[in-house]
Amino acid sequence: MATQDDHDLPTGPSEAARPDRRTILTGLVAASAASLGGAAAADERRSRALADAATDAALKAKIEHIVVIYAENRSFNNLFADFPGLQRPLSAVPRDAALQRDRDGRLLAQLPPVWEGMVPLEQEIEGRKYQIGLQDLPTRANAPFKLATPDGEPLPHELVTRDLVHAFYNNQLQINGGRNDGFVAWGDTGQMVMGHYGDTSKLRLWGLAH
Repeated sequence: MATQDDHDLPTGPSEAARPDRRTILTGLVAASAASLGGAAAADERRSRALADAATDAALKAKIEHIVVIYAENRSFNNLFADFPGLQRPLSAVPRDAALQRDRDGRLLAQLPPVWEGMVPLEQEIEGRKYQIGLQDLPTRANAPFKLATPDGEPLPHELVTRDLVHAFYNNQLQINGGRNDGFVAWGDTGQMVMGHYGDTSKLRLWGLAH
């Protein structure tokens, strides 16, 4: 027979409030998955850190010197656009990534000529004379191109070419906040700013200095 004290004891949640077995199991599975996902992410981070450490150690063991080539008014792509072993050679860059715009923001339909000529003054290299004027080069598409003579031969690195603009504010407008689409419009050499040397295997330090 139940006593008064027995009736005062809590009887637990009602059936309606008591979670069913499916809800409990679903929660356990979700918690386990989250735990496993976190562990997998942690393992991936550890593996990546170990791989980076191994790469750093290998580089330190194999590389003694790092040479940075800095030539005034020259970009890396201008001299070494498709140098063997590059992670991202210029020829692999999508054309849309290098499109140039006019000063009003419109895309250029084509690149303008090299104003005053690519090689304005006659020069002689290894017995051959060079002079490339304003009208000596073809119309070019709005894209990077290999520097060449009117005959299509690679432009020798030793030639003194038309100089590029040397002005801070022009350079800022050319970079255009990182868009890099104003080099032609805010330069003073037309299409030449988009040109690059094609045969880097014959690049000579003398050419860099001139």
